[in-house]
Amino acid sequence: MITIEIDDDGVVAGLSRLAGRMEDMSPVMREIGDAVREASMESFEREAPPEGGKWPPLSPATIRRRHGGPVHRILQDTGALRQSIVKRLEGDRSVIVGARVEYAPFHQFGTRRMPARPFLGVSPAAREEIMDAIHDWLGDTA
Repeated sequence: MITIEIDDDGVVAGLSRLAGRMEDMSPVMREIGDAVREASMESFEREAPPEGGKWPPLSPATIRRRHGGPVHRILQDTGALRQSIVKRLEGDRSVIVGARVEYAPFHQFGTRRMPARPFLGVSPAAREEIMDAIHDWLGDTA
């Protein structure tokens, strides 16, 4: 499974503050996991990385190979990749969001012959949800 790690100063600082106040952070970890998983689901809808932009278009060879299938939907030939994205708590202070199919890294990071089409990551909306969840659990108004 591939995973994405959130390396955001505001999120890390908020989680550090939470860690000092909460023994069991699993409730907020669930909210964070939901936000990141939803950002990935939206990537498939928008055909774009969670952070923004657009995925490269399908190659003519891929379009020819998909005769009769959903030709114009990038990364959605069978739906298996999208359906494989899961959220899993790791203890009470960590959550993993990743894809369970073995070919996921090739799409996320690309190969020599195939462009990267990132579908895992943190969208601006997900970051806002994460920060809101942290502030809610801290009792902050900021």
